[in-house]
Order: sequence, then C-alpha cells, then structure tokens
Amino acid sequence: MTLLSVVAPSVPAHPREWDATATLIRSTSMHRLWVGQSYGLDSTAMLARLAGRGLAVPCGSSVMVAGLTDPRRAAGEARSIAAMTGHPFLHGIGPGSRAVQHRLRPDEPAMRLDDLRRYVETLRTELDPTRPGLLEPIATPPVHVGLGVLRPRAAALAGEIADAWLSWMAPATYLAETIVPTVHAAAASHRRPAPHGMAMVAVGVDRPGRDRWAMAHLAVGGHIRQPHYRDAVRRSGIQIHDDYERTIASLLRHRLFVYGTADEIADHLHETYGAAGVDEIALMTIATTNLYGADATYEDLADIEAAFAHRSSTSHVERRAHA
Repeated sequence: MTLLSVVAPSVPAHPREWDATATLIRSTSMHRLWVGQSYGLDSTAMLARLAGRGLAVPCGSSVMVAGLTDPRRAAGEARSIAAMTGHPFLHGIGPGSRAVQHRLRPDEPAMRLDDLRRYVETLRTELDPTRPGLLEPIATPPVHVGLGVLRPRAAALAGEIADAWLSWMAPATYLAETIVPTVHAAAASHRRPAPHGMAMVAVGVDRPGRDRWAMAHLAVGGHIRQPHYRDAVRRSGIQIHDDYERTIASLLRHRLFVYGTADEIADHLHETYGAAGVDEIALMTIATTNLYGADATYEDLADIEAAFAHRSSTSHVERRAHA
C-alpha cells in the first residue's frame, strides 16, 4: 500500500509554524513529515522543537544540500532527530542547484555523483557504531540515507548505495518507465533490496475563488526555471517552451501540479504514482499556504488524506477478494 505524507507547507519564519502540520499527521493516517533545506529557520531545529513540544512524528528531509553541511555533522544532526522524536529518520541529500553550489564553492567544479558517493560513505561510517568514526556510539532509532533523484544516473547510484530515492518534478510515467526500473536494476546488480521510493507531488484543491494558474506558478514555476529541473522534465517527455506561460500550461496539462477536487487528486495519486511503484507520496501544498493561508492548507490536506485513505482501503479489500 502506498503511504501518504506531507511536505512542510512553508519555509519557517516562526518556531510554531509547523505545529499544526505535526498535529494533522498525528490525527490522521498521514505517515511522515518531510522537510527541505530551509533558508529560514533551520529545519532540524524545527523538528527538535516539535519533539520537545510533544508533537514528535516520523520525519525525513528531502533534500538537504550536501555542500552546506559536513557529513559528520549531518550524521550527528540526523541521529539527534531520531533520538528526540523516537522515530527512524530518513536523511535525504542532494547536490543542490548549480547556482547554490557555485555560491558554496565558487572555485570548484559542480558536485559529481562520485562526490555524493563519498558523502554517503562518510555518513554511513559515522552512523554505524561498529565502525571507527568521529561520533560517539549512541543507541537511537535508525537513520536511513536517501538520495534526491532527477535523472537515470542518480537513480542508479541510489539503487547501489541508498536506503531511499526521493523525487520531485517527476510525472508518474517517467518514474514508472525510467526511474523505478533503473533503481531496481542497480539494486539487484549489487544484491541489495530495492530502496524505498518517495515522490513529492505538488497539489492544490479546486475550491471557489481559487486561481489554479497562480497556484501552479508558486508550486512549480520557480523550479522549472532551473536548468537541472528543465532537463529532467524534458526527459520525462514534457515539452518546455521558451515562453514561460506556455511552459506552465504544459506542466498543468501533464499534472506536475495536480489541481482538482480532493477526490480527483486522490484518484490521480492512487492510479498513477501508486501504480508506478512509488512507496510513498508526499503532498506539497506551499502554493495553497502562500495564497490562501494555513487553515486552507490543513483543510485541503485533511480532505485529500480522507479520500486517499478510502481508496487505499477499498483497493486492499478488492485485492483480498480476488486473492
């Protein structure tokens, strides 16, 4: 059964900003709270605060920019979050955009996959109490390592070394036809289990007075201006135009921003991403938050979760009936 999770709906500027999201996860079948690299308040500090307030939930990062944090410090932070929440932590990393990498290392070339491989190796050394590292051995819930995946070479690396692959701006057909088979083939060739697969999907519920174009601009418009996302989207077969508005129309048509009623969104997620071999879908609702506020976001998430849970339970009953 495909899990349904939530991406933190805002870049935090106030310590209490994610409290309602954690409360929603605790009161529904939502599986996990996903956070990204925050250039507002620090994501790991926000998660630690939730735990301290009695709002601990399973959580993961998708993704942290590898060049911002030494892997030994990253291992210590991830292990600390696992200890404070009492849940396994899925620590996802990625190289970041070329622009971010240039600001971090202006005199060095962009991070390569071999650099990520070494980063993961150091992370694993520090997280394994049986291997000599810098961190003191402490018993905590496990920390799993994930890799952000846009293209086949990163998918192959994730299959080889990661516990999870994490996608964004990827239609279900591209995942089913390219990413999932590549991950699974690499894992099989290295005689290891296929990593857990998570797809982050931008969604917006159709309600009176809402502007789907404005929501699409906020949800995916900024990312599609970045070269690595443009390349990945092109690889998925979606046409990218020189005209920005035509590109947004193309993304809407191919449902990289999934807009509709809660039932329509749940149907699409279940029938496409669930069928593509994705283990977990994380709902990204930052457009709703920015345009219509936090209360509207939580109403949307609760409605989508209820509709998705109904479809999942119905599908499970049907599978048992045909078994």
